[in-house]
Amino acid sequence: MIPTSASTTASVEPMASAICPAENIDRAQIDRLLERILSRFRSAFSHRPEFIAIAEEISSFVLNGGKRVRPKLCISTYRILSNLQHDAVIPRPLTWLASSLELFHAFMLVHDDLIDKSPIRRDRLSLHESIRHHAASFGTDQISPAKAASLALVIGDMMFTIGMSMVNQSGLPSRLSRNVHNIISNMLLETGLGQGLDILFEDRPLQDFEDGNREIVDAYLYKTARYTITGPMLIGATMADTKPDLISALKNLGDVIGLAYQLQNDLEDLERAYSDLDSSDLDTGKRTAILIHAYKSLNSSERDALTRLLDEPPTPDRRRQLLSILETTGAIQHAQKWVEQLRSEALAAIQVLPLAASGRQAFAQMFALEGFSFV
Repeated sequence: MIPTSASTTASVEPMASAICPAENIDRAQIDRLLERILSRFRSAFSHRPEFIAIAEEISSFVLNGGKRVRPKLCISTYRILSNLQHDAVIPRPLTWLASSLELFHAFMLVHDDLIDKSPIRRDRLSLHESIRHHAASFGTDQISPAKAASLALVIGDMMFTIGMSMVNQSGLPSRLSRNVHNIISNMLLETGLGQGLDILFEDRPLQDFEDGNREIVDAYLYKTARYTITGPMLIGATMADTKPDLISALKNLGDVIGLAYQLQNDLEDLERAYSDLDSSDLDTGKRTAILIHAYKSLNSSERDALTRLLDEPPTPDRRRQLLSILETTGAIQHAQKWVEQLRSEALAAIQVLPLAASGRQAFAQMFALEGFSFV
């Protein structure tokens, strides 16, 4: 959630938005469709117990947990730009497109957990760990970590395929099909590029980040912003036959909010370190904007000490020392101020959207419902 403590020079008046009750309607519709699609998948491949086990893992991973942020942003954008009442049924193609985003998201999470070797996702076992836990369902007493990882990789790819199948079966109007397919393709490609940067940066010497925040911003925009905020909004806007100037304005807005979203995730990871001395970013020495800012603020000997500390295995004492460095260099405060700056930029971007005042208010309200408060 983007902090709301700092004031901004501009403001958006609170409004009683019709999308509040629609959010619950849309969430229910998304979940019903996902359940139906995954149930069909299970039925189509029920002639082998191994296939049933795979289908169960997919259903459990996709349906249990998650806020459906991407599908809801997609549908809410369409509702705003089409001036739909809260009780109006959205078109079938949009429901299918929006719901496919949850399959793509699951696909990316599976790969992300494999890369990070993370045992937990959404307070549950990550997919590769769940496979090991449910070895009996796959017809064996035990599945090795390596085999579970390989199987999770394949199952993650299946999630991608099911998502693409939903796009192809959505019944898109032919006049919109090319644009929507381009948005989805670019969104997924850019996310892969961002993940690639993330991997390449994970052990990169801090002194090699010569361009300050630019390289990290690129990774944040590609890996997080485009498929979490910008892409879903552009799909909804395209389905609403939005004009190019508004599409461009929404892309800028989505990128600003998406960047703030990732920065806030970095801050929340550090908050967990304060509460239980557990932080995936600190433990792995992840190259975040916060860590790089801290490094740039140190003198030569202090930089050498930080580099040596990052080379040590993760322990509670190491986490405390890293947190102390982030605090004393002002890196955490810098990130908080940066989020507030982006919040102000997003607010300004909303205020210049080529829409009536009610439409601009609706976008502010939409993001407030997802935890991005502008009031």
